[in-house]
Amino acid sequence: MFPKPEKKPKKRKQQSKEYLSAREIFLRAHPFCQMCEVDRATEVHHSAGRVQDLLLDERYWFALCHLCHDHVHAHPKWAYENGFMLERNKVTERE
Repeated sequence: MFPKPEKKPKKRKQQSKEYLSAREIFLRAHPFCQMCEVDRATEVHHSAGRVQDLLLDERYWFALCHLCHDHVHAHPKWAYENGFMLERNKVTERE
């Protein structure tokens, strides 16, 4: 029998590892919630979504506490009006 070829890491799996590392660094750099500015930031909100390369694009990240993160997702109209959510076809406009 022939030896099995080595499996190459899938892009998504590699991206997940990179994200977890970047997320930890980001939360250390932003210890307080960027919305309420009172509670400790424990979650990363992706204002442009988590698809493909946007997952790792820190320009679209917010460090939020759990309650504020829930608020953003529970009130999408408010989140769009206040810049916590962006339409994907407009993400290239933000610098």
